[in-house]
Amino acid sequence: MIPLVMAFTHNHPTNGPFSLEDIATAVDFNMAEIRAVSPNGTNLSMRRGAEGWKGNADDIGNIFANVQKELRSDPRAQEYFKTGNKDAVWDMLFNRVAEKIGGEYTKH
Repeated sequence: MIPLVMAFTHNHPTNGPFSLEDIATAVDFNMAEIRAVSPNGTNLSMRRGAEGWKGNADDIGNIFANVQKELRSDPRAQEYFKTGNKDAVWDMLFNRVAEKIGGEYTKH
């Protein structure tokens, strides 16, 4: 078992967002944080909240699907998508996923 204070950092060589598997791994191993660094200088972080992760790794796929469905009817997400601002849509998605799984998402 990974210690409760463990942070896992890995690279995303194509500058992409977290994958479903990234988040599921953090939850499954009860990591304190998972981070991804990209060549363009973007750093992503999903931290376990003060009350711990909610649910389990098997729930992550359904949570992602439900949040994606929510964003399809979100006017702001649709505007970002139409104007080509995919990064803003990804940020919305991961912020909502974080809320549902007891995490805290940041990008810098």
